[in-house]
Amino acid sequence: MTSKSIIFLITSPPHGDVYSYEGIRAAAGLTVSDLKIEIIFARKGILNLLKDCEKSKFESYFELFDEMDVKRYVCIEDVNEMELQKSDFIENLVFLERQDLARKCHEADFSIRF
Repeated sequence: MTSKSIIFLITSPPHGDVYSYEGIRAAAGLTVSDLKIEIIFARKGILNLLKDCEKSKFESYFELFDEMDVKRYVCIEDVNEMELQKSDFIENLVFLERQDLARKCHEADFSIRF
């Protein structure tokens, strides 16, 4: 039996509201399920992954994602638009173009935006 796939789309910045944190936390909570979990960071959501970002609330979740091999994707167009470099970000990320990320969302059984 093939497991269902779910994409968590994080578009909220790490400040101003709790949406990005709740999305990351929800994804972490489902890592124990038989679902295939993937996380896409786009728009201002990519700011959650900056090395200099305050990550104390969800740093342990990132460690869990590494252990559970949960893929974290970053929209390269948003990186370029914000004049950032790949080296500004934490490790274990996959940088993809927007069209490839849209394809992933379309192919997933479920997608949830935070």
